Amino acid sequence: MRNTSPQTDAFGVSSPRRARRLAAVAVAVATVGGSLMLVPGAALAASPSSALSCGNSASGIVRNVLTVAADDTCTISATTDLDKLVIADGGELVAPDGYDVTLTVDGVETGQAWFSIQDVAGWLQPGRYVSKHRDGVVLTVTTRHSESPNRVEFPIRQSLYVDSDGIDQSQSVPSSWLGGQPTATGSKGLNIVSTGSTFNGMWFDGVDYTVKDSKISMTGDGRNDFADDGAAIVGDNGANVTIDGLKLKNAGVVRTAIISDGGANVVVKHSDIDVSGGTLPSDYVANVDMPTMVAAPWMLGLEGTNRATLLLGDGSKASYIDSDITAEDWGVLSTDAGSGVKLTAINSSIKTIDSGYGTYGIGSATGEYLGSRFDVNSYISISANGENVLHFGDSDKASVAALNDSLNLGLTNKELKQLTKQNSKLSSDRIGFMTWAGDNTVNVDGGTRVSTGLATFEDKSNTGTTTYNITGDGKSAPTLHSGTGVLVQVMNQDDPGPGGSYNDPTDVKQTTDAAARADATQRAVTVTNVTDDDLRGDLFNGATVAKNLVVNLDGSSVTGRISTTTAVHSGTVDEANYERIGDVTNTVSAPVNGGVIVDLADHSTWNVTGKSYVTSLTVDKTSKLNGIVSIDGEVITPKAGVTYTGDILVSASAKHHAKGHSAQTQHSNAKATAHRK
Repeated sequence: MRNTSPQTDAFGVSSPRRARRLAAVAVAVATVGGSLMLVPGAALAASPSSALSCGNSASGIVRNVLTVAADDTCTISATTDLDKLVIADGGELVAPDGYDVTLTVDGVETGQAWFSIQDVAGWLQPGRYVSKHRDGVVLTVTTRHSESPNRVEFPIRQSLYVDSDGIDQSQSVPSSWLGGQPTATGSKGLNIVSTGSTFNGMWFDGVDYTVKDSKISMTGDGRNDFADDGAAIVGDNGANVTIDGLKLKNAGVVRTAIISDGGANVVVKHSDIDVSGGTLPSDYVANVDMPTMVAAPWMLGLEGTNRATLLLGDGSKASYIDSDITAEDWGVLSTDAGSGVKLTAINSSIKTIDSGYGTYGIGSATGEYLGSRFDVNSYISISANGENVLHFGDSDKASVAALNDSLNLGLTNKELKQLTKQNSKLSSDRIGFMTWAGDNTVNVDGGTRVSTGLATFEDKSNTGTTTYNITGDGKSAPTLHSGTGVLVQVMNQDDPGPGGSYNDPTDVKQTTDAAARADATQRAVTVTNVTDDDLRGDLFNGATVAKNLVVNLDGSSVTGRISTTTAVHSGTVDEANYERIGDVTNTVSAPVNGGVIVDLADHSTWNVTGKSYVTSLTVDKTSKLNGIVSIDGEVITPKAGVTYTGDILVSASAKHHAKGHSAQTQHSNAKATAHRK
């Protein structure tokens, strides 16, 4: 969790989590008689000679050119306009304690560098900075704004800082405002360009604000997205931010596009967002520690250095409507380090270019994804660590109107009418919906179409309850297609942890608690509820821990195997082989510690296509099991409404065996398919 108590920073200045104005007007620092003093009016021009303090006579300002000599440190104490800036190798140009300096050249933020994971603050690189126009080199001195996740303080610089009192000039860099002049409540046509590191675009603190028809381009690294550092737009501290018609392109390590934090509500409409990654510092070691995590944890089975969007804090919200959001890798729509957050996408495109997920729900997150297209490489969604509920469905008018009210989207009646109803189309080269840790629910309904290379649903939770609801309405139903034929894969948690490795257990002791394997209340549970749908594919429990897979069919059919299995990886899972995570081969086998509970109700049908082992079986009088059932080697005809428990073998009849899966082993690279009829 992020720290909110006052901190003492590296400069010895005590500052709160949200740096505030030091006075009703901006504050600057000037040198008088060799000492520093605070004077009002940062926006007022200061004389160059009084604003600079250097230790070497070779440094100074001559004819509007500032030179910092080699091995000298100069302190710039007020905003200064120049024609040229020259910093020799070994020279440093800094702001006084409690302040930061930002360099712009002809309106473009530039010059800041960040090369080591140990560095908290960036610095101006040596070089020659020359303007194409007179006074186009501007050094802006701003009051220190800092963020402190896990008590590590990160100084934040931003182009535009707005709070409930309006634009805060003491924390803004007006020389970086291109193409538009912001006001206290909104901006139109504002463009921000950054080619340096550790610089934010817009920061909104507890204010209602509208950003219209803007462009943001940021090339260079951030340092920590948990600190909101390096992001293009941040809504914070209960802010209500509407972004309409944004064109954004970021590139760099953790150079996030949009962050909603501290209970803010950020709504993005009709926008195009594209982020790519950067080169990690040479001393970076893969980890999951918030102050220094600047790359995707490979233990998730993916890689990358920049996630497009992020939700932080408690109760924060972000919604993307009729927008295109693309991430080169890591992830597109993410939540982290908070609870009770709400993330929404309506009629939007969510895409990764290389490794990455579409959306991540963590810490009791609610995700609503209606009428959107996901085209990703690793996972459609991941959910973990809390009571997370993710929903993928159609963008019908009633559903969108309900979200408009509950999430304060601010859509007008005209905008609601213009939104067309769409089915969600979800595609992943690898896994569909992965769940682990906590109580997670994934709802897929309407005419949603899902296509995955490996398992459609994959659960690795060792505790809690995971629920997959696949729901049709009698008119339309979800379509599921798996490249391996596996619709549901229950398996062991194969996350080896930072620097570790994972190998499948070879000596698994058989539990003697057979009754628990037939009771969904006695252990961790993966529940798959299928309502008014017809599925074709396999549902497997390959976990060696005490975990049940429960399959409830309600007015539905499954053509495939539903069974316990032995699920194994192709080899050791470690950082060098991170893509093996979640990729297993199943061999149908008798129950060990986990069970499979099957319940057919309301005119449901299970067409058994191959040998299947279950530990509990119930078929009501309206339903049908097309297969051969054996208990203790004796073939039986299940009686309607009777629950059978124990080690139950269900085999395919001649009819369905010929049409089903003849092999007992289902490899992750097989060409079998699973789909709705």
